[in-house]
Amino acid sequence: GWTDASQDEIVNPAPIAKMAFITAAQNIGEYLVSGIITVRTYDEFDNISNATEDVQLNLTTTSPAGAFGEANTAPFESTSVTLSVNTNSVSFYYYDEEIGDWSITASESPSRDWADISQAVSVYPWIISTIAITTAEQQIQAGGVSGAITIQTRHKKGFALAVSQNTAISVATTS
Repeated sequence: GWTDASQDEIVNPAPIAKMAFITAAQNIGEYLVSGIITVRTYDEFDNISNATEDVQLNLTTTSPAGAFGEANTAPFESTSVTLSVNTNSVSFYYYDEEIGDWSITASESPSRDWADISQAVSVYPWIISTIAITTAEQQIQAGGVSGAITIQTRHKKGFALAVSQNTAISVATTS
């Protein structure tokens, strides 16, 4: 009979047809830097595909205070990153001072008909900077007992912020 024959074949990816975030959506504290965020390029068959030239990716956010950087330290002034020739991914960092659920978007420039991609970013408060008494002023007769007095921990912008563990707070009076 016949002898089996085999030959290795190299399948090269097709040209880039799309991009995707390959890192998970970010949950960061305000005034903190995100973990690394990475975008990767793929061909129409979902194979990783390298850029044949430098490609600018424009970065935007729905947050009024969000910013991007190419390193995890200031300044956060980037509005784009470059996917370099012969590479298939580019990374950046996100910084935000505004609490909320936002979206970040990457789009190629000039357009190569790749769909823009978006990913969620949640920015949560994390700094307690003051306490406030939230009950109205009370008038108490001498020897009497006041009603309950509520103390609230707050962020520096004035909104309520829960403590992460039981916390003793000392109170004093001037009378």
